[in-house]
Amino acid sequence: MKDNDHVDSPAPPTTRIPRASGRTRRPASATDVEQIRDVLAHLRRPDPTAPRPTYRYLTVRGLTGDPRTQTRLRARILVAHRRAAAGQPQTYQPEPDGLTLGIAGNDATDRITALATDLRRIRRSRDWTITIHPDGTDKPKINP
Repeated sequence: MKDNDHVDSPAPPTTRIPRASGRTRRPASATDVEQIRDVLAHLRRPDPTAPRPTYRYLTVRGLTGDPRTQTRLRARILVAHRRAAAGQPQTYQPEPDGLTLGIAGNDATDRITALATDLRRIRRSRDWTITIHPDGTDKPKINP
């Protein structure tokens, strides 16, 4: 019994760090870490005093019914939203019976109009109300 009463000593430190794949990599040297920090410190940060982009909003109401169908419809609406935004900043606000979608940019009004056209195609015989908010709604209702 006395032979089994030993404490396992920790493994000696290695110069290689194991990965999940079984391969190993060398740890970053102090000079590499310093170079990375210098690059990150000089990256251009957005100006916090710059004006926010202009958002335009569209609201879809009447998304009620079977939860599975409602989930599928919301997914189709979000795909159309992403397609209409085409890389521009966008917002999404779910509500119990609808969605409020926003797109930012100089051409946001055109993009929201195109989104409304796409949603009218998806809508078919559903009892939805699609509302495009007037151009005077410059303040974002949702944090992007």
